[in-house]
Amino acid sequence: MYENSGLAVSKLSWVEKGSTGEWKAEYFNNMTLGGTPALTRYDSAVNFDWGAGSPAAAIQSDHFSAHWTRTVDLTADMYTFSLTVDDGARFWVNGQLLVDAWYYEVFVFIPYRYTTTAQARYWVRHAAAYTLRIVNQSTQGERWVSLGTYYFNGGNSEYVSLAM
Repeated sequence: MYENSGLAVSKLSWVEKGSTGEWKAEYFNNMTLGGTPALTRYDSAVNFDWGAGSPAAAIQSDHFSAHWTRTVDLTADMYTFSLTVDDGARFWVNGQLLVDAWYYEVFVFIPYRYTTTAQARYWVRHAAAYTLRIVNQSTQGERWVSLGTYYFNGGNSEYVSLAM
């Protein structure tokens, strides 16, 4: 899961027969699970509602990510998994990706020298779709401006472009 901004929620549950154990939890001060974890610990369950807070003092309250792993021997059966998160998550079982809902907020920086247009057209190519966002750059000098939150597949055909 990753936390972009605002409230932070992460919960995972399923029905299983007689298993005990802990989750290895790795927390990162970025939204990509990148680099060395800022905190590694063991959580007895993945059932958190941090609100506007964070998992621990070492973790910032926004723009963090967490990675939980656990090995569980499950008998051959039908299982119902339930996943609740705020901002994004990926969920694997036996190396198979079952849920892929990883979203990114896209920002553009508007330098003062480009504050001459009220109709800057930004195209966001994401997950086989195009989205057009119009930005009034004349009022946004020296600022980061959000173009929205999008799901990206991670392929070579995804990008943001500006057409003035």
